[in-house]
Amino acid sequence: MIKHIRETQWIEEFFNLHRNECWNNSETLAEIEWSCTFRVLKGNMELTNFSEHELNLFKVKIRTEELPTLDNLIKRKPHVYSSKWKCPMCLKDDKTYSHL
Repeated sequence: MIKHIRETQWIEEFFNLHRNECWNNSETLAEIEWSCTFRVLKGNMELTNFSEHELNLFKVKIRTEELPTLDNLIKRKPHVYSSKWKCPMCLKDDKTYSHL
């Protein structure tokens, strides 16, 4: 019972974050298997070492499209990063989240 209450609180906290607004619509909610998604995102909560924390952080950043791709860096600091730059690996495409 307590585990279910805590999981419900965690889901509510997740949706109340500004960066997760894109997931909070009825079509998306119906398409995603949320229990599986949260199980993957939370990882092993019994381990509290630094590498486990970094892995969980990386999984959240992938899910919320917050990895430092060039298009995200341009949004954060347009005076530093040029939109003319291309992916450093292929030198052809823009480095966007979908190009990863």
